[in-house]
Amino acid sequence: RTLVENRYVPVLSPLACDADGRILNINADTVACSVAAEMQAEKLFILSNTNGVLKDIEDPESRYVYLTVSRTLELIEKREVRSGMVPKLQGVIEAVRGGVKRAYLINGLTPHSLLTEVFTLKGKGTMIIDDAAEQDYLERG
Repeated sequence: RTLVENRYVPVLSPLACDADGRILNINADTVACSVAAEMQAEKLFILSNTNGVLKDIEDPESRYVYLTVSRTLELIEKREVRSGMVPKLQGVIEAVRGGVKRAYLINGLTPHSLLTEVFTLKGKGTMIIDDAAEQDYLERG
């Protein structure tokens, strides 16, 4: 928080050390989600190699534009999302529950995907929001 308040951009490594000095590889998405929640971030962006959460894993264009936390939990419970996406979604759910207003899963390999996600309504990935924010999102168009 001190770094951000002093206009620094903190860069966090997913590596840490245990009490014995052994290097640990910590899931980068987990770290990002935890820090975003702790800082009450407006937005959290998780970059991967997929176009967000897909309705059909075989169709990279079948993404959900947005999901609520409850709908995301339902997709996980029904096993409608695959292995690598599950921990990302679990982290994002905890971040949103922890105070992050919007979390985005976007394809970091697609040119301009971050800008498109930020500056357009439908974006290029999937936005995850709290259930209570859904009505406001829908009213904005």
